[in-house]
Amino acid sequence: MIIEHIAVVVRAEEAAALRSALGVLPAGERETLLAHEVHGADTATLARSNSSTPGAIAARLARARACLRVEYVMALRRVEPPHPGLSAGPDVAVRGSPQTAKSASMRVRTYCAVPPAVHSASR
Repeated sequence: MIIEHIAVVVRAEEAAALRSALGVLPAGERETLLAHEVHGADTATLARSNSSTPGAIAARLARARACLRVEYVMALRRVEPPHPGLSAGPDVAVRGSPQTAKSASMRVRTYCAVPPAVHSASR
């Protein structure tokens, strides 16, 4: 009976962490990831609907998965990365503390940011 209760609590915590992690993803990456992983859309279909290429969609999915993994673990452990405006010490802020009052959705994290377009010089 206790083990079943613990399993329910763990599943609820994991679901909350996943919701939190998905909420931090940039909207385009979140939508692409959900369309692919939940709804089964392939990269070619997503590329057509986004006026893109399958390779670009695959790269977007890889970025989204990488960001989701980091955000999921941080949400599960209830920690925040150090913020640029705060003291740069080794301490990690706890989610919900006064230091982390700014909304995570308002903050752009460098590991979740879309890289700038690479322009090739014409020869």
